[in-house]
Amino acid sequence: MKKSIFDFIEKYFDIKKILILAFILRLFAVLFAQGYGYHDDHFLIIEASQSWVDGTDYNNWLPWNQANPKPEGHSFFYVGLHYCVFSIIDAVSNLQPTTKMYIIRLLNALFSLLTVFFSYKIAEKISDKRNAKIVGLIIAMLWILPWLSVRNLVEMFCIPFLLYATYLIYNEEEKQRNYIFLLAGFIAGFAFSARFQTGIYILGIGLVLLFQQKFIKTFLFGIGTMLSIALIQGGIDMIIWKRPFAELTEYVLYNIANKDAYVTNSWYSYILVLTGLLLLPMGILYWFGIYKSISKKSLLVFVPTLLFLIFHSIYPNKQERFIYTLIPSFIILGQTGLYFRYNEGTEKRKKRLQINFLIFIIINTLFLPIAISYYGKKARIEAMESISEDKNAKVILTEYTNSAGNVMLPSFYSKKWLTFYNFSSEKATYTDTAMIEKKSGYVFEIKNPIYLDSIHPDYVYFISKTNIKNRLIEMEKRYIKLEYHGIYYPGYVDHLLHVINPINKNEPIVVYKVRK
Repeated sequence: MKKSIFDFIEKYFDIKKILILAFILRLFAVLFAQGYGYHDDHFLIIEASQSWVDGTDYNNWLPWNQANPKPEGHSFFYVGLHYCVFSIIDAVSNLQPTTKMYIIRLLNALFSLLTVFFSYKIAEKISDKRNAKIVGLIIAMLWILPWLSVRNLVEMFCIPFLLYATYLIYNEEEKQRNYIFLLAGFIAGFAFSARFQTGIYILGIGLVLLFQQKFIKTFLFGIGTMLSIALIQGGIDMIIWKRPFAELTEYVLYNIANKDAYVTNSWYSYILVLTGLLLLPMGILYWFGIYKSISKKSLLVFVPTLLFLIFHSIYPNKQERFIYTLIPSFIILGQTGLYFRYNEGTEKRKKRLQINFLIFIIINTLFLPIAISYYGKKARIEAMESISEDKNAKVILTEYTNSAGNVMLPSFYSKKWLTFYNFSSEKATYTDTAMIEKKSGYVFEIKNPIYLDSIHPDYVYFISKTNIKNRLIEMEKRYIKLEYHGIYYPGYVDHLLHVINPINKNEPIVVYKVRK
């Protein structure tokens, strides 16, 4: 019989080579996938942590910066780690923001290698080494994962903890070291402290142990989890709020009250997201593979994955990044099921599966270089970098009359904490008695155009260059001398996304300096 692609993987790859390959791809992402992909991976992590180092509070989360102190419902664990890193960097050097982000991306990339390693080890436990190599290679090379691995997303940061806890339990199946289950629970608690929703996944692990009648081990796993959460989540809140679980309590209450306030979508949205991320045809075949993977050995992965998917599918607030946590589990289960199917199949079935896998590899290879070189929000970052040496800049006016909508500009890259006033004549009226609306401690929305005469911006940022001449004329009526500073364009992927769907706010930014 001819050698298959799976034989090739088995012969030429081992876990060391897979990890080296994973690191090389993630290193490319460290170097070239600059910027950020989402609001949360920058403004809730980078802006917040660096502002604390600089003695301010960008998101106004800390009680001593609030008029009426109240938790906002955010875990301080992951952002707190960034605070520690930035504190060390600033204590020993005076690096540029972009250089700091190379360090942050590198740390994220190194940490993400644990996802590859533990996925491999878990797949080996529920199948064999040959399949584990395939699983490890897919997670190392899947087009989106190197890019996601260097982002500051809690949805990605929590994954190694969940997988490590799962692996520890698998590794103890034939042993009687009960304390390992206490350790597994403690590690799982780190995932919860990073992202509260992982409590559903952790619950799934506990339920499997319980249904297997491993009562002492279930108890120890639960104690370990609660101890970890108490020390990390409870401890941090005790320091900041003088009471444990202040942020967790507010998070639960807020999400119950605002479950329909954000992006809502159909119950099957996450099924489509996972299918799309794994590309065709594997994205579809893996659902069948998950079904075929169900066994006593796979329950520790299957049940938590199923519960997590059901919870997020039912809960109204749906954003695609919420389901990223399941990507490795989806691959482990889907690939394992197809592997079983392959081994049981006829020559015709094996050939068909190999062809599908080759198609997947070809498509993935085409997408991979695009993803690892995707510079997210390039226009916004470069526009802010351009004023980083202007120490007198304090106020920015963003004008977005002819754009898809206003964008948040990252002060981090300007090396100063600026005040932003957002204005669009289409959203402002002279009859509005409220002059401005406060969006945050640093961001204000101008509701009445008259207020434009009261502010004294240092720069005007025109979002989109559409109709720029007329918009410039209107601004010059209020600010006598506007001097052209520069125009900053989005990266090729952001530009393409905007062309495909203009609701994506990836437009050029034209900057003018206000001469006073």
